[in-house]
Amino acid sequence: MIRWRFRTYVSPSGRNDVQDFVDALEVDAQVRFAVELKYLAVSPPPEWHEPRARKLRGREGLFEIRFKAGNVQQRPIGFFGPGPAEFTILVWAIHKQNVYKPAKALDTADTRRKAVLGGSAGTSPLTIDGEDVPPDEESASAAGLR
Repeated sequence: MIRWRFRTYVSPSGRNDVQDFVDALEVDAQVRFAVELKYLAVSPPPEWHEPRARKLRGREGLFEIRFKAGNVQQRPIGFFGPGPAEFTILVWAIHKQNVYKPAKALDTADTRRKAVLGGSAGTSPLTIDGEDVPPDEESASAAGLR
């Protein structure tokens, strides 16, 4: 049973740089990301731990999704919300030698989380290769894909 739908941060101007980043990933990286999300979509928050995810210490409500693609440690950062059964990815970072790139990724995630919760920014469904993640079970069932 799917517990979480994944969403992306949308700026007040309508910009969705997280989705733009996902769309620009190599196919292998998109597949690896989709595999991690499929697992996390059915996992309660206490099961969001290493190696797939990690709660970020000192950052209220922030988690990073963890996976490696093309010798690069990928770290999409987000939070549970704003709606029930939603996890919103706020910023995409990479991680190398204990350093996030972009350098202000965690501060940006904090700021964006507050903006989403305060209503000054929005969210949009995350898609990979044009499909919502995870796929809608009802649509998949109706199409005979389940």
